[in-house]
Amino acid sequence: MRKKSLLMSLVGYTFYLFLVLVIYYIGTDASHVYDLETIAPKLARVEDDEWGQMHTLEEFWTWMQTKLLPQFYQEDLYSILDADLTPIGTRSFPDSDTLGPVHMYRYNLIVGAMRIQQKRVKANDCSIPAVSYRAGDHCYTELSSDTQQEGPWVGPSSGINYSFSSDNVGTWWGTIPGQWASYGPGGYNFDFTPNQTTAEWTAQHNQQKNDIWLSYPTRMVTITINSYNGGLNMWSNNQFQFEFSASGVIYKKIQTRTFTTGYMPVTESLVWRNILFGLLFWFTMHYLINVLVTSLQDAYVTVAFRNWADGRDDTGGGSCCKNCCRWMGALWEAMNTWRLLDLVISAFLIAWFGIRVSIASQKNNFAPVMDTSEFVDTSTIASMVAVSNQLMGFNMFIMLLKVFKFMEINKFVPSLLTLSLTTSLAHSLTPSLLTLSLAHSLTRSLLTPSLALLCGCCVAVAALLRGALQEIGDYLAHSQSG
Repeated sequence: MRKKSLLMSLVGYTFYLFLVLVIYYIGTDASHVYDLETIAPKLARVEDDEWGQMHTLEEFWTWMQTKLLPQFYQEDLYSILDADLTPIGTRSFPDSDTLGPVHMYRYNLIVGAMRIQQKRVKANDCSIPAVSYRAGDHCYTELSSDTQQEGPWVGPSSGINYSFSSDNVGTWWGTIPGQWASYGPGGYNFDFTPNQTTAEWTAQHNQQKNDIWLSYPTRMVTITINSYNGGLNMWSNNQFQFEFSASGVIYKKIQTRTFTTGYMPVTESLVWRNILFGLLFWFTMHYLINVLVTSLQDAYVTVAFRNWADGRDDTGGGSCCKNCCRWMGALWEAMNTWRLLDLVISAFLIAWFGIRVSIASQKNNFAPVMDTSEFVDTSTIASMVAVSNQLMGFNMFIMLLKVFKFMEINKFVPSLLTLSLTTSLAHSLTPSLLTLSLAHSLTRSLLTPSLALLCGCCVAVAALLRGALQEIGDYLAHSQSG
């Protein structure tokens, strides 16, 4: 009877796991995401010395002027070289290619301005002891909510008033994960509008230098470029992060996050997508309600039995506090490993559903002007999609752990586990390897080969641990009986 119940549970859980996998990968091609994630490293020219050997502020300005900005402002189609590879001219874009100068790598349309944002500390904050301080000395202060500068400051050369922008995108989604810390939203912005000539963007760049836009108070700089690939119907949020450490060395990081604003009508059906989402939500609520109801039923039986035992022993009824503790203990006993796993899975999937609803709302309101010269904020949606994917990846890992519950369906697997329990720890590797083979054959019909192999490895490790624990238990029991 238990085997039949496990088989029915296995069928339902397999379909549940299949739904999660389908919904996670629906409408997304991993190869497309990988292709778009190669844009930012190419823009940064990570293979050149200007990027690899960038450690000072001067080297940062040099990289930006010689590598990044010339690729963002592409004025010609390509250069023309003679037989000695000496440039003799350039080939401009054809008159019909009006969008050529605002494309990156042919098919990625630049949308909006390139934004450079910095976070600064207050100039009068200093951690140097007074006895060691000298006039004109500069010291390093960690960036925090108390030390961050948010007041306006004036460029000494241009006289431009640079104001702090709060970037009202929300604390959670606007957080920037750095290598050394996580940075909140907001900062001082400097935008490079698209489709400028070399003379125009060079003048802007020199203005930053003359105004000492980056200086001792600077702690973190981000450069954000947004692009849209019409062939893939995907957006890219390309971000270059630079952290200025206490040693004066710059730490660099490139982060690309992609998302799509909808499903391709040729390959995906909105009706079927909604049906799959509805089925997944029903399964999630089914497992959540089931684990709550069964746990409460078992706890009720346990409490009722203990109350009956108290009455039979003429000990009288318990106090309110005693009854509460009894219920808590009964619930703890009723909540076994698999029920707790179902509860965690359901909770994380409900949280994932909430994020997906927020993403859908953001996408419905996301309709930027493609030829705008203003900065377009795609970081909010990109961050939400990234958090959603990370949450679902963690959820799938937890769901795969429950597959171990159904291993006892095959009678040969417990026999091997029993055999491994009777052997010594020194020779327990052989039955574990056999268990690995059986686990792979049992799960390969449900999972991809790589995931099945992963599950098999986990089962082998579990067999080793179970064998060790069983031998320890037998030893303790033998000691007590002796």
